[in-house]
Amino acid sequence: MAKKIIAIALFIVIFPMLVFSEKKPGKEFLLKARMTSKKGIENLISIGNSRYQILFMDFRESEKQVFNIYTPYADLGRISATGLLREIKNPAVHYPGSQIFNEKTRIVPDRRLKATGNRGIRIDAGNIVSGFFEEGESTYSNLSWKGIYSGKKIGKRALINFAVTEYDERDDGQRNIWYADRKIRYGRKVTNAAFSASYKTGLWGISSAGAMSHYKGANNGLYFRLSPYLRYSFIKLDFILSGTGDSYIKPDGSFPATTLRKGIAALITPVPWIRINTRYVTDVLHKKESDIRYGGYTEELFGSVVLRPWFIESGFSAKNRNIYKDNYFNNYIDTSVFIGMKGGFNKIVFEKKDTYKDHEKISQTYRIEAGAGIKNISLYTLWKLKEGIDEKEINITSRARIKVRKISLFSEYKIVSVERQTKADKKSTEYTIGVDAKF
Repeated sequence: MAKKIIAIALFIVIFPMLVFSEKKPGKEFLLKARMTSKKGIENLISIGNSRYQILFMDFRESEKQVFNIYTPYADLGRISATGLLREIKNPAVHYPGSQIFNEKTRIVPDRRLKATGNRGIRIDAGNIVSGFFEEGESTYSNLSWKGIYSGKKIGKRALINFAVTEYDERDDGQRNIWYADRKIRYGRKVTNAAFSASYKTGLWGISSAGAMSHYKGANNGLYFRLSPYLRYSFIKLDFILSGTGDSYIKPDGSFPATTLRKGIAALITPVPWIRINTRYVTDVLHKKESDIRYGGYTEELFGSVVLRPWFIESGFSAKNRNIYKDNYFNNYIDTSVFIGMKGGFNKIVFEKKDTYKDHEKISQTYRIEAGAGIKNISLYTLWKLKEGIDEKEINITSRARIKVRKISLFSEYKIVSVERQTKADKKSTEYTIGVDAKF
């Protein structure tokens, strides 16, 4: 059966490439090669153009080979979800004005050079509906995700989307692992149906989404989102109200953490060279007997000011978390301040972050980023120091890239050093060298 599906998919993918006679963009050849001290050699070879592409990946460490064919009509290989399909995978976690609300709902090629990722098939039936089948492996089981989706624009301002998916885990051999056991009891085979609609004008707009999950032997679960915006003169306000019911199950068979999210974000540009961003979000978390770490609430405040002519940005963030654990609420407060200057390939950023537990400081982190680009050479470095109660961790990353016409050479070097009072110290290094070529 699997061979028949693959053969049909190959026919659907390759046939349009041979038959359709419309003018196509010129062909492009892309080569990516990586060698790391830990993962060995990783290669990516691609030939095609913006519409048709054949892509091959080889990962020596995991002994995996990935073959992909992408066309406007169908895809075979690594795929990922966007828009409504991505939203229902991780509901009630997005900020006011999030870009995901404006993404087109679809299955797209996953061209990342990574050994992990799900493989599958996408087939389009014109502008009516599209279908997909995706499968992959996790630590605990084999899984599949399949469904149909569609979207239609109404006039110039309205857009509607819908999706129906089914998730299935087929191997429950790891019943003694708490994570696997939790998914086995609550989400072995889950059906999700979702719908979204939006309407936008120059001064105001509104976007909404809703989803229902069904699992045999459990109550149907619901997810909702309402995200309007207002724009007047130099001020834009984005709002969000979203949440999930106690019985809602995500397409991966697990429960979401957030039961209710409320928030507001403001973008203020009083003059063209000043840009002010602020955001305030609160979350109420689910409390479930299956996981004592659930329960509680969080609130987050963020603000920044950007001075455009000089590319200077400074800001702050604060997050208050009250998490129910070990039969009582633990209070965590994270605060950070940052200042930086960015312009093209040149930047320098400094950030200081403090974490408190029950009003006692338990860690502080310093981060410095610097980058510079001169003609065809770019350099970047990251230095991060985290000091906790009984350990200190230092992370240093350096990158260099040299571009000569259509060939780009780069290198990366990482150092991680951990000093502990109660355990043995730890130090690791990793280097990567690579080449990118495009013709």
